[in-house]
Amino acid sequence: MKTAWFGFVAACGVFALAGCHESTAPISTPRLRVTKLEAPTVIAPGSSVTVVLTVDTVCGFGFDRISETRSQSQVTLTAVGRNRIPPMGCLEHFEAISYVIQSPLPSRFTVVVNQPGDLLPLTAEIETGVVMD
Repeated sequence: MKTAWFGFVAACGVFALAGCHESTAPISTPRLRVTKLEAPTVIAPGSSVTVVLTVDTVCGFGFDRISETRSQSQVTLTAVGRNRIPPMGCLEHFEAISYVIQSPLPSRFTVVVNQPGDLLPLTAEIETGVVMD
């Protein structure tokens, strides 16, 4: 009986340890607030486009990556962050992030930047055509 009980306790310990994470690993992937979207209104046909997102990294959140999804006439971007453990304080820090939206792109499309919570998304309309210098 003692052997069976010991085996059960040992197995529970192994399963408990399997769920542990490093203390420096992120515990979630928050959506970060973007305060500004800069994009050209016209790009050359067949080209990619670079947009600049001003990302707010506040209260211990760090910038991790830009997530992109596409539909026929829309490119949706989301600034994804990471929690810093321990948090580095609550100082507001704005970071300008350049992101290249690769071709092929439709002749006219909207870039939409998702926001956390109830904040409205940022948008920019872009079309292909003759680029004037």
